[in-house]
Amino acid sequence: MEPIIIKRSSAIAISPQKMNVVAGIIRKKKLDYSLKVLEFLPKKGGRILYKLLAGVAKSLEKSQEQPANFYLQKVEVNQGKIQKRVIYRAKGRTNRIRKRYSLINLYLGQKETVANEKALIKNKKLKSLNLFGNEIGEVDFSLLASFPNLESINLRNVALNLLQQLVDSKKRIAELEEQIKQLQQNLEQRAEIVIEKRAMKKSLIFLESATKKKTIQSFLGEEYVIFATGGHLWELKKTGVYNLGVDLENFQPSYEIIAEKKNLIEKILTIYLATDPDREGEAIAQETAKSLGIDPIKCQRLLFYEITPRSIKEALSNPLTINQNLVESQLSRQVLDRMIGFCLSTILQKKLQALSAGRVQSVVLKLIIEREELIKQFEKKKLYILCGLCQVNQQKITLKQVDEAGELILYKEKSVAEEIKKKLSLIFQLAGQKEEKKFILPKPPLITSLLLFEAKSQLGFSVAQTTQIAQKLYEGVGLITYPRTDATRINQEFASFNYVNTNPAWKKKEKTLNVQGAHESIHPTYLDYQPEEIKSSLTEEEYKLYKLVYNHTLASLMTPEVYFPNYNVKLKSELIVLWSPAMPGISQLEAYKIEVQEYQENKPVRYNEGSLVQELERLGIGRPSTYNLFGRVLLKRGYAELNEKGQFIPTPLGIAVNN
Repeated sequence: MEPIIIKRSSAIAISPQKMNVVAGIIRKKKLDYSLKVLEFLPKKGGRILYKLLAGVAKSLEKSQEQPANFYLQKVEVNQGKIQKRVIYRAKGRTNRIRKRYSLINLYLGQKETVANEKALIKNKKLKSLNLFGNEIGEVDFSLLASFPNLESINLRNVALNLLQQLVDSKKRIAELEEQIKQLQQNLEQRAEIVIEKRAMKKSLIFLESATKKKTIQSFLGEEYVIFATGGHLWELKKTGVYNLGVDLENFQPSYEIIAEKKNLIEKILTIYLATDPDREGEAIAQETAKSLGIDPIKCQRLLFYEITPRSIKEALSNPLTINQNLVESQLSRQVLDRMIGFCLSTILQKKLQALSAGRVQSVVLKLIIEREELIKQFEKKKLYILCGLCQVNQQKITLKQVDEAGELILYKEKSVAEEIKKKLSLIFQLAGQKEEKKFILPKPPLITSLLLFEAKSQLGFSVAQTTQIAQKLYEGVGLITYPRTDATRINQEFASFNYVNTNPAWKKKEKTLNVQGAHESIHPTYLDYQPEEIKSSLTEEEYKLYKLVYNHTLASLMTPEVYFPNYNVKLKSELIVLWSPAMPGISQLEAYKIEVQEYQENKPVRYNEGSLVQELERLGIGRPSTYNLFGRVLLKRGYAELNEKGQFIPTPLGIAVNN
């Protein structure tokens, strides 16, 4: 009798394990029962096996036969190992080599049908046969071919075990689904509780940046709800002359709520306004209060300069009111920016097709162009100075001629210096000495301009790069204080040395007109967080900048170095000369030579990002929060470009705009 070949309709991917499961089912169970068993199988596996069994059933209907046993049709053996190739497989992507298993063509029919295949596998032996990941032991394939069934490899047991595993898996899945359902119910209940609690809360805090929100919330707990405004809520309307949004009769600005912020305002109540501690933050606090229909004077303003539990709780204990002077200052700046920028930009676009001008942007461009003109006009002029060469205790010393203020006297003509030299005596009389101690003070704590300069010179970071990293160190991880400041103050609790708060040089700097004195310098929030100990928690760039801030802060807290006393030495011709090294016990000094030396002036150097920021800070132009913008704007507009040293060079377009 010809064997009935089991064929699969369409391309059905099926593994040898599943085919052998089918074999076990058909061998010991009735076909209709086998089909019912499939109801317990996973959806995908059950569908595949069902299709295969359906094909078997269809073949049986044609042959009018009951299912017999499955037999090996062909096993290829090569050097004692089963060939790793597929004999019976589907089409398409499933038609691929499968490792670990020897796949078998299965026939449904009488045992006599395999008799003709004995010659293919006679006397071929393997030490072991690996099926379903289990070692079967030594198998004699010549004997296996004559067996009426496959009892010798426990195919039925394997099939039943697999079915049991599938049933157990379905039960386990059902249990997990029930657990997930219960967890979802618990989460929903928890969410309802949270919503109820939030609805009952009365203490709401506004921040500018969302990056601070999580950290500050962890400090304060559930008694407070924290919202971030994401910057300004209002902006000037683009109406009127040149779309200024300003009435030129009385300079009254017209504002509108930024469209993206309307939904935020409709959902919020407020008590505390904790926007950034600067002019922009003060204005945003004012905008927030007015947008919510609250009198700004009655709002409670929180100011803190570092994101630590101590500083935030201290701010909550000492709330302030919105500083209307700062608000008016910011509004004035905004109106001036709009009036100057829009008007000049309109003219430039008509005349030069240039992109824009601005209140500060145009001044920065002018500085760059003026420096370039100085460089072009610079000529190496030969200047001359008078020097007396002396020797004290076998040490050669050069005394240089200076005026009463201690500045070098420069001669344009060498002949003039030579004439004076002829009149001088070689004998120097000690004019007097002061035993007062002078100090070399450490560098003041970091302010924004100094941080940008140091990061550029020491680390090679651009202004924009430093600004971004510093903001992350402040908002994201709370490692440093507020990075936009022009004050050198260090709070009393942080500083352990009294002279830090009484340093006259720092106090003088803080009293300059443009400084917002409520700020403090940029420094680590905790000195315990040493750079090396937290390096693994930071990116390489964050680590480098934090290390710079940390080391600079430590240096700023160190004891001043004692200066050697100065000694004034006077020539017989009454010309004053300054000599720094000490010369105790010497009342008279004889020079072995007086000569005229050439003096070289330093050539002006172009601004790079760091030195440009320092110049802006020295001139009181711009604010720490905007230092990073000006250079980038000029580059973007094509008004300037950077050379290979990272220095600004004005372009022809920039020069035309400036003119």
